[in-house]
Amino acid sequence: MKRRGSFWRLLQKMVGRNCPRGNEVNVLNMIPVVGWLVAAVICFFVAIPVCLLWNWLAPIYFYWLPKVYLDLPFWHVFGLLWLISSLRGLMLPSVRASAESK
Repeated sequence: MKRRGSFWRLLQKMVGRNCPRGNEVNVLNMIPVVGWLVAAVICFFVAIPVCLLWNWLAPIYFYWLPKVYLDLPFWHVFGLLWLISSLRGLMLPSVRASAESK
């Protein structure tokens, strides 16, 4: 049985030897799960100082906020950063592939 393989031919054209010069391909956009995992790792390491700084400075400078917002758990900060990152990727996708006409 012969597979159509149009997706695989397109993928090979984008990243393989048949890719014309001048084209850029963001591989993380081609495989979204890898991008999500990379974003999670980045958010994890960014959430550490954000959580520490927020829990240290929020009671001083944002004393008028409700108490629940003054002491945020680490995993809530991580989740918020990951959610913001994911929504930004969905709402404002970056277009990196370019095609040149001959």
